[in-house]
Amino acid sequence: MDSNHQDHDTIEKLMVENQRLLAENNLILKKLQRGATWGFWFRIVWIAVLLGLPFVTYFYFVAPYTDNLESIIRYLAPLVI
Repeated sequence: MDSNHQDHDTIEKLMVENQRLLAENNLILKKLQRGATWGFWFRIVWIAVLLGLPFVTYFYFVAPYTDNLESIIRYLAPLVI
């Protein structure tokens, strides 16, 4: 009878320890999932910036100068030829 009680106590302690480890593991997994989600969205934004930056640079900074240069060339072309 005493051996049976000791086995029961041991199993109960192991179950409590297992429950604590499960809770700790769950917290770690949630942190990993949160980090992976943030990493995913950061990567999406980063790729969008890398792909969009050349277009923005061209349309806001280069295009006005090339349009202006084109109008100057059209104005001067009849005078040169």
